[in-house]
Amino acid sequence: MTEILVQPDGAIATVVFNRPERRNAISLAMWQELARITEGLAKDESVRAVVYRGAGTEAFAAGADISEFQDNRKDRASAIRYNEQTDAAYKAIRGCPKPTVAMVYGFCM
Repeated sequence: MTEILVQPDGAIATVVFNRPERRNAISLAMWQELARITEGLAKDESVRAVVYRGAGTEAFAAGADISEFQDNRKDRASAIRYNEQTDAAYKAIRGCPKPTVAMVYGFCM
């Protein structure tokens, strides 16, 4: 299963956090993919707006997937690398020249 889906609908691209069984908790791979996807949508002239939402009916996103922290944030160096990935995702969204909307339903951390 793909953890992040992109659903184009005319000029609107919907980015779906697709881990409903984990309340859409965002894994390290998802942080990396989120930055890449958002940067691509920012450059796509056919996209005029981006919507972010969580799959299912329980959560938008439960936040970072803390079950990965033992491996991905086990020491200072790995924590810094992890934070760089989350920062890249946030910067991509903030820097997107198109309107971005979070369609929040349920839990949101």
